[in-house]
Amino acid sequence: MISCDCRQIRRFSRRIEIDEALDMKLRFSWFPFRERWLPTCDDGSANEAHYICGLLTDDGGCGIDHLLNWMSEGKIRCESVLGGRSDSLDFDCECWTAHIGKENTIIYPAFSDTEDGHPIKTTIFLAALTDWIEFLRLTKDAPIKESLATTRNYE
Repeated sequence: MISCDCRQIRRFSRRIEIDEALDMKLRFSWFPFRERWLPTCDDGSANEAHYICGLLTDDGGCGIDHLLNWMSEGKIRCESVLGGRSDSLDFDCECWTAHIGKENTIIYPAFSDTEDGHPIKTTIFLAALTDWIEFLRLTKDAPIKESLATTRNYE
């Protein structure tokens, strides 16, 4: 049985601007589940950040290595759009979809439409993907996940 003292969990955080009126702080950490550790993302509130957190943690039931590879593909797609090689691209996970545009990315449940989605600046989406990938790579093989200590805040 894995036990966790939540006071020991240190979180990797990134503060990102969606627009001038709304700040979003993402926290990446691990939590114990059925004798293993799963990565998690949350923003500590009830705002729309759960859309991006849902997408970032959607491994399709295939595990961390698959998640890392797929998030890297999302990063490549963002860079392609931002670099002008594509006008827009979709990035689909099992339960979440992101329509990546030059200015904004719309994240929405996979079996929904973009009208139900949450827009985020594409540069912010790329930054969140990059940080999530870095967090997973740096911590996925750590034997004691509750003692991770990586924090970043962006204003």
